[in-house]
Parts: sequence; C-alpha cells; structure tokens
Amino acid sequence: MFLHVVEAMTSFIQKLNRLASLITALATVVLAFITAYYAYSNAQYVRLMEQSVLLQQTPEVDGVLSVFNSDKLIIENSGPQPVVAIKVWWTAYLHGRPGAPPVMTLFYIKPTASSPAWWDIPRLDVGKPETKSLAESIQNIGHNVDVTIKGYESNPDYTRQPLIQWWTRLVFTIEYRREVDRKRYQFYVTGVLLKESQKGTYFLSTTPFAPEPNTPEILVP
Repeated sequence: MFLHVVEAMTSFIQKLNRLASLITALATVVLAFITAYYAYSNAQYVRLMEQSVLLQQTPEVDGVLSVFNSDKLIIENSGPQPVVAIKVWWTAYLHGRPGAPPVMTLFYIKPTASSPAWWDIPRLDVGKPETKSLAESIQNIGHNVDVTIKGYESNPDYTRQPLIQWWTRLVFTIEYRREVDRKRYQFYVTGVLLKESQKGTYFLSTTPFAPEPNTPEILVP
C-alpha cells in the first residue's frame, strides 16, 4: 500500500515538473511578445513624434540661375527634410513696350500624368543640389524670338509705331512635394534673355522681377 502511495506521489511530482516546464515556456513566449510589442509601440511613438515635428516645418528649396557663359539652373534643398516629385517647366514672355502685354508667349507645357515636365527630379535630399543646363533651351527660345521680331518688324505699320525695345523674360516654375505628407509647394525663378550683338547668340541674365513672391506657395494636392 505504501509503495502505491509513493508511486502515485512520484507520478504526480513528474507531472508537476512537466507542467512547470510548460508554464515556463509559455511565460517566456508571452514575455517575448510583450517585449516585442513594447518595442514596436515605442518605435511607432517615436515615428509619430518625428512626423509631427516634420509636419510643423516648412520645406526650403532654392532655385538659382548660374549665368554669364554658364547658363544653368541650380535647385538645392536647404530645408530640414527631403522633398520629392520635383517638377520644373518654363514660360518665356517677349515684351515690346513697358507696361504692354507680351507680344508672344512661349512655354513648355505644364506637366500632367501623361506629359512629363521639362525637368523631373524624383527626390532631393537635404543639402543636395541638382543642376540642369539651359544652353539648348535658351537658343531655341532665342530662335523663336528672332522669328517673331522679324515678322513683327516686317509689318508696314511698324515704322509708324513708337520705338519698341525688345526683351524676353524667362520664368521657371518649380513645384515639389514635402516627403512627410506629399503637400505641394511652388515657387518661381526668373531671368532676362539677352542677345550678343557680335555672335548673335542668346544668354541669360538674372532679374528681380517675378510673377509671385519668392516664398513657397502651398498648392492644393
């Protein structure tokens, strides 16, 4: 009888040991899950806080014309965060008399889903500049300006009109999106197209005139 009791107690203790091992393993899994969840929640909290800070910051993208025999457009991200989907296109206005509407308007069509921009930059990191040559565009615009002026001056009434001083204003539209929420911004860079009298080629000069303030314009997405 005593042996039966001992065997029963031994069997019961063995079962308790196996159960304890199972409970320990289960507790380890639960603890690992809680730790992972805490780490994930903490990472999410940090990400949301960082995103909240970025949403309060205004991106700063600068456009500069490098002129005098090195006609280039330089775009640089001087702000606190990356920007994406940068699109650039231009419009040229041929003027005759001060205050009068342009005689001719040339433009690179505004980009759409089916029509690419004159210059596309997928992403612009902080402190990174991107450069594009303007030489070909300037000469093409200059050729159209020459043709327009020649046609205008061949008009019989041209000589009876007041003196016309031809000049061409070139406006670059730069549009981009803040990476954190894809909000759109837009600003302008302007220059004046001039012609070398000896070579007959065109070059770009900077100008303070702009169709809009230089501060970024927030657009509806």
